[in-house]
Amino acid sequence: MDSFSMVAATGCYQFKINHSKTKDMGIGKWITSPKFRVGRHEWAIKYFPQGNEKDNNGKYVSIFLELQRESVDVRATFEFALLDKHGTLPSIAMKETSHTFTPRELDWGFSNFFERTKLEEMYVHNFNFVLHVKITVKDESYTRACCNASSIGFPHEHLQKFREENKHTDVSFDVDGKIFVAHRLILAAHSPVFEAELFGSMAESNRDCITISEMMPSVFNN
Repeated sequence: MDSFSMVAATGCYQFKINHSKTKDMGIGKWITSPKFRVGRHEWAIKYFPQGNEKDNNGKYVSIFLELQRESVDVRATFEFALLDKHGTLPSIAMKETSHTFTPRELDWGFSNFFERTKLEEMYVHNFNFVLHVKITVKDESYTRACCNASSIGFPHEHLQKFREENKHTDVSFDVDGKIFVAHRLILAAHSPVFEAELFGSMAESNRDCITISEMMPSVFNN
């Protein structure tokens, strides 16, 4: 059975950047994050340590979101933020925008995202800082019922390895500004509540980034 529907997929990604190795790259030079998936699309972050334009004289860092090799238009809303030294999301280093990515314009973002001197003073810790992006993309979803997944067995040790190494995570939780990544199937197997939220008819079942309120990050992580 095949079906099509319009859904809004939301996902979060964190890019750890070595400031000491990138700060003097030069204006117009950039580094690119590993690719990551939100919805049906692959994305990457482009970071310009001294800005992408000569007009700002290297005063600001520039950050762009790049859609990877698409032949169709993709509409997305996204926000960039710098995590502080405690791993939380302060509002002063956060910017949000919306854009329709096209085959001729695959990246979009902020030329004057944040002042370099303030970034160094406020967000660099042990020579590194962390850039957080949250993307919401409205897309056409395609679903095909082809087999009974319950008939497939998975070795326990492999699942445990995925969990410990954060491999192939497909859902994230925002707990008081701190982001945790996880696996939907593993959470559902351990908790009927998570099973209902992630695979049932509740609102969170179609979301890749879930906000948990009224709970401390240390409690949630345990």
